[in-house]
Amino acid sequence: MVPSGRYEEGKMYKPFVMNGATPTNGGQNIGTNGLCEETGCGFKVGGPFWIAPIHDLEFVDEAVRRVENYKKYGQPHDPLPTSPRLHGMLTAVSEELSEVPLYYSLPDLAHTVRCSVPPRATFLAALEGLGYRASATHKESDAIKTDAPNKVVWDLMRNWVRCNPVEKTSDKSKAAKDAKKKKAKEAKAAKEGAVVEEEKERGPTSGEKILSVQPDFVEDFKKTKSDTYSGRKKAARYPMNPEANWGPKALAGVNLEKRQVKQDKKKRERDEEKRIRDEKFKEAKISKTE
Repeated sequence: MVPSGRYEEGKMYKPFVMNGATPTNGGQNIGTNGLCEETGCGFKVGGPFWIAPIHDLEFVDEAVRRVENYKKYGQPHDPLPTSPRLHGMLTAVSEELSEVPLYYSLPDLAHTVRCSVPPRATFLAALEGLGYRASATHKESDAIKTDAPNKVVWDLMRNWVRCNPVEKTSDKSKAAKDAKKKKAKEAKAAKEGAVVEEEKERGPTSGEKILSVQPDFVEDFKKTKSDTYSGRKKAARYPMNPEANWGPKALAGVNLEKRQVKQDKKKRERDEEKRIRDEKFKEAKISKTE
């Protein structure tokens, strides 16, 4: 992440200084030769992102204090039905690393390497045990913020897979599944009169490339609770929805099929009106000529 901007030069993405900002990587190319250090593949460059703190912690702490005072004494504002939700959200904001702009989604990390999702508290404890700061985030209950490098995060995932191996699909069942898919594809192509192209052999996935690298350290995840969060105040940080199917819904009465029928009917009515006007105009023109 570079706090300035990027421009494209051939296939390399290089940072440049904007408004006096200094790139955090000292002006070097992203990764190694412009490639991801974990997979050896090219980057998908995204942005721009706001990387400065997005919360004024003094304001957040004051808001938390006011909500807590209301819960105790009914002051300094009128009753708010959403006070528990406000207290939980503000408390979560006050506890996260404000100077770390982005977060890691633990389910996404697990999905990449095809393993079970590590518990957030266990992952935070492992990061703190390695000497890094880490916190939850108010955005997602299964996400974390940390100042640890990407390499450390992926090394932890490698250790997690080592401690919690996933059963691999046997070659026999995999071959049977591939044959079934191929047969279905050929049947569909024959029905449509198309020619089935020979599929190229699939290379290793990003997760397989990541797991093929040995981690720089060993972590057994014996500590299951983070020291930073052992004395947290009680708050509903990620409350459930108040009722089933709660939240934004589709527009009332919207049905695409019915709407299309109405539009077609209006179009036919407009076409009919235009046809009648054209006929009257022709009749009037003929009468005038006679």
